[in-house]
Amino acid sequence: MMSAIRRIPGPGRLAALVLAVFPLLSPAPPAVAAEAPPTHVISLRTQDLPPSAGMVLGAAILALRGGNELATDPVRFEGDTLARLFEGDFDYLGFEVPEISLFDFDAVAKGRFRFAAMVPFVDVLDRRAAVGLYVTYRVTKDGVPVVERATALPIHPRQPRVEMFVLPAGAVPRTLPATHADLYAFVLQNALPPPRANAALRAGEPCYVFVVAKDRLAKGASIEVALRTPDGVLGGLLAETRDVDFDGWHAAVLRARLAPTPAGAVPVPLTVEVTYRPGTPAAGAPAPVTGPQQVGRFEID
Repeated sequence: MMSAIRRIPGPGRLAALVLAVFPLLSPAPPAVAAEAPPTHVISLRTQDLPPSAGMVLGAAILALRGGNELATDPVRFEGDTLARLFEGDFDYLGFEVPEISLFDFDAVAKGRFRFAAMVPFVDVLDRRAAVGLYVTYRVTKDGVPVVERATALPIHPRQPRVEMFVLPAGAVPRTLPATHADLYAFVLQNALPPPRANAALRAGEPCYVFVVAKDRLAKGASIEVALRTPDGVLGGLLAETRDVDFDGWHAAVLRARLAPTPAGAVPVPLTVEVTYRPGTPAAGAPAPVTGPQQVGRFEID
């Protein structure tokens, strides 16, 4: 049974709903009883939503999180409908779904329904992603939901969240960790605390600046890092930014060895600037932004 429904503002012909996901993902009965089509406007009472809607939504989410056809039972997916939910081999294994925004629900014929929902995903590292889920399904005379069409379009942020870290060059291996989660964990474990990081850069020690994007980005997007002074001039050696793309999860790496600040001299103000260049969203998905934009600015004291 679904619960914790509350009204939120949002698009669509119906009032937007936010549903707690955990009841949706609880074990479902083998079939749902025959149900009457909902009226055009659904009141915000749990019992007004057909049980089949929660079963189909839960099955689609389980599939996106790496489940197979057995995991989605008793919901059935026609033909290649289940495969169409995925972006190649990508899935959200290891991610939880804190809540779901259901923006539209209609009965298109007797025993046949469609809905649109926004499904956010978050993991233990607070990395976030979201998809727009569009589903049409029917309920058989035996009460079994059968998904006829299903599409999951990635939704990308207009301004991704980024975090900046400074690591000593000696702590960074020649080959970076193989996944974004492993890279992020490595950086968290080896980053210098802010006072030590600032001192290392000012002293001219070889360092790596890592910027980790915590939101999944569109294909072709990139994150760039630059060290700036008020006059734009930096002494020392700076390598170009290297953007690392793990299937939409990004990190930018910059190797820096600045000219040390002379003893007694006033340090030149120094900032780390992060630029986001949006990529190309999936066909039918909303474009996040147009053109590059600054998404982070970190002061080096």
